[in-house]
Amino acid sequence: MTILRTLPRRIFRSSSISNSRFFTTMAPHNDVEAFHDVLRSSKRILALCGAGLSASSGLPTFRGAGGLWRNHDATSLATLDAFEDDPGLVWLFYAYRRHMCLRAEPNPAHHALAALANKNKDFLCLTQNVDNLSQQAGHPQDQLRALHGSLFDIKCTNCSWIGRGNYDDPFCPALAPASVDVEPGKPFPLLDASQPLDPISPDEIPKCPECKTGLQRPGVVWFGENLDEVMLMGITNWLLKDKVDLMLVIGTSAQVYPAAGYIDKAKRKGARIAVINPEAENEEEMYKVKPGDFAFGQDAAEYLPLLLEPVIGKLETEKKNSTPPVPFNTNHIFFFATSTLNKTQAKSRNRNAAMQGFNMGRYVPPDVEGTTSGNRLHNKHPLGARASKPGALTVRFELPFAVWCGTCPKPTIIGQGVRFNAAKRRVGSYFSTPIWSFRFRHVECGGDIEIRTDPQNTAYVVVEGGAKRDTGEDVPREGDTVIMTDQEREALRKNAFASLEKTIEDREQLKRSTLRIDDLVEASAKHWDDPYAQNQKLRKAFRAGRKERERDAAATGNLQDRMSLGMDILPGTEEDSRRAALVDFGSVEDDGRDRALLKPLFHTNEGKKKSGDATSGSKLKVDKETSKRKETFVAELMGNTRAAKDPFLNDTKNETKGPARLPGVKRKRPAQEPESQRLQPPSKAQAQVTVQAGLVDYDSD
Repeated sequence: MTILRTLPRRIFRSSSISNSRFFTTMAPHNDVEAFHDVLRSSKRILALCGAGLSASSGLPTFRGAGGLWRNHDATSLATLDAFEDDPGLVWLFYAYRRHMCLRAEPNPAHHALAALANKNKDFLCLTQNVDNLSQQAGHPQDQLRALHGSLFDIKCTNCSWIGRGNYDDPFCPALAPASVDVEPGKPFPLLDASQPLDPISPDEIPKCPECKTGLQRPGVVWFGENLDEVMLMGITNWLLKDKVDLMLVIGTSAQVYPAAGYIDKAKRKGARIAVINPEAENEEEMYKVKPGDFAFGQDAAEYLPLLLEPVIGKLETEKKNSTPPVPFNTNHIFFFATSTLNKTQAKSRNRNAAMQGFNMGRYVPPDVEGTTSGNRLHNKHPLGARASKPGALTVRFELPFAVWCGTCPKPTIIGQGVRFNAAKRRVGSYFSTPIWSFRFRHVECGGDIEIRTDPQNTAYVVVEGGAKRDTGEDVPREGDTVIMTDQEREALRKNAFASLEKTIEDREQLKRSTLRIDDLVEASAKHWDDPYAQNQKLRKAFRAGRKERERDAAATGNLQDRMSLGMDILPGTEEDSRRAALVDFGSVEDDGRDRALLKPLFHTNEGKKKSGDATSGSKLKVDKETSKRKETFVAELMGNTRAAKDPFLNDTKNETKGPARLPGVKRKRPAQEPESQRLQPPSKAQAQVTVQAGLVDYDSD
């Protein structure tokens, strides 16, 4: 059940509210000043952090573009089954991640959260990261919960032994290839899938110091494993202690449960949600943002210190001229690039650029760090080869509707859903919404077709090289606004009476729409004001549906057992019921076989009926005719031996024991006899006359 999510009721309290007041009642989702006001008034703050928090430190996001490691899906290696199948391969992956984390440094976002924890003792941070960068930034341990464990904790696969704070690099001699420092300009051999790896035997992995049998494994929570119950109970107690004023969702897509479930729990405790993630302002993610919440589509390392500035003040982080960490490259090969730009030249190129650190695997030298980004420094686009043209991006574009090609010599339709490699450009804006252009080439004729987005009408429009195929779907439906042409508007302006009628119709439509909106707002308010009642109602509907399905399944099983059906029976539909009502099986007494047997084979030339028969009752008349036909039928079949031997031709319901047969069987025509004699049944001696088997005398032959 989908509940319509609208703005609060107070906005629609009066139907005379102007549009300006309507749009200024609620602050925009990315209003920094409005967020600062909420932050200043918030006491109990909860934060949920993901891999995007550490992306600017040179560590790849677990589900991002760097999600492959030697052509292995990173998520497939984070399972207990993968460790049991090949513990050496899994340990190489985690040994490489340990090496990366040991060389990485906390970014400004880590320091900002640590400063917030030191300023506010009611702040609790839930991190899904296993890199220990928050601890390096000085985050108080009692205000930090590592939901997914730590790379520097070691567990046993056989017992409950846990070793804390193991920073050995490499972890064991067999994992030394994962800890090799890369020389500038040379590829990393471990990440090159074309380079073979020496297999690591399970005997080369250290055993547990307690049980002596289990293998040591990384102390992280793998997919399919449960989180620490003691830690989860502590988080639940913190939520139940008092209301939550604000929740920060930083650098995570909120797809992994139970961590993502804390967002809903914080909402139920009254928290306002603020999402800081590069994808937060995408169209798919904006549907999750409710009125009053915030969404900032920025990198946490750049934007989080600015957002928390009213509480933590100016964040001063000491720049260390240490060896930069090895960046993660999506092509699985790590490299360093040198730059000939000096510090003055870099600043002149972009004085207002925010600090990027590492951007898609491109190294920024320490002397220009903070003044430009890696991509801008090397004149590269974040998406590499897909951005082959300046300002354009090559994407896979799927036609939203059928298009008439205007450059083909013959009329040609390009079907809906056909995909092309298109150049994507930003060509304008509708208020704050960008207008995108997709230009592609029709391979049949070589002509270019351009399609643009139309944010005003939430549609696509063909602007060059073709035309949209008119299927009749553009006709205004009930309640839609009719878009008038220029000629219709001009005619309306010249006709005063038509203009007056149009004004009256518009007012009536506005009145109906206003009432409808009020009803929807009230219904939505009821749904959101009492979630417990809605949950109870929904569960009741689920239970009723389950019971109905169980009854249908039991009835189907009984029917299958009774009819000995070895097949599945489809559930009945309304169409089946309607068709079944049209079938008439007749009464029980109405036997079709008897009626067929009593029907005369040939019409006989009988004399005119006596006048006395006309005066008898209809029932007596029918009975006499029926008995007459039966007796004649029996007499005619006396010479047919097949009727005597075929049980299917015998009339078991007839009192006469003579042979009977179905209509259509050829038989000998009897001679005409007086009516008085024909009405008499044959004698027993005549019925027992034997005829030579298989011989039938047909006068027609």
